Amino acid sequence: MDMRYMPEDTPAAMRSAIESQSMYSASAQQPQSQPQFQHAQQQQSQQPQTEYRRGGGSGGGTKGGGEMDNRGWRRNLTAIAALITALAAFLTAAGTYINAGNANTTADKAQRDASKADKTSLAAAAAVSGLEPATAGSLEEGQKLCRVLQGKSWRDGMIVPKNWTIRLCEDYMRKTEGTDYQLGCATKDNVYLASPPRAIPTPNCGWN
Repeated sequence: MDMRYMPEDTPAAMRSAIESQSMYSASAQQPQSQPQFQHAQQQQSQQPQTEYRRGGGSGGGTKGGGEMDNRGWRRNLTAIAALITALAAFLTAAGTYINAGNANTTADKAQRDASKADKTSLAAAAAVSGLEPATAGSLEEGQKLCRVLQGKSWRDGMIVPKNWTIRLCEDYMRKTEGTDYQLGCATKDNVYLASPPRAIPTPNCGWN
């Protein structure tokens, strides 16, 4: 009973008994509400832990998750570093192989060029050697002279190449309708004619 609604003329003994009964009722009801309050406190104390487990939380949970992330990154970085090292080794080996191949190619090309130059030089020497007998030569060594005679009417003489023979001079006489030929040798000092005709002059300048 609420003491505020108690009549003022209530005897003191009755008022004291009612107050005692009210205090006893209040104390009897208190243990029933305490477990509910403790259960609410336990839920409140457990709720942050549940959120921490779900979301990674803070404090110790953040540290554990960070360490796991760091270990994962370290493993990834190690794998990337190993891949880069292997790629660098491959590129180095490939560059060495390519450089060796280029060096061999350059050496082969140089050898082919040298061989080609030698062949060209030999061909040029052979051509010069082949052309040399077709030239008249120099007056210092003497030049061959072939003269065609037609009785006492006319005579025709010319300097001929070094590779001419007596037979060639005789053929030239027939083609020009001459009756005889005469061999000669021209030098820087004089012209020497064979006598009689068809003989070999002295010096002979290589007539044979």
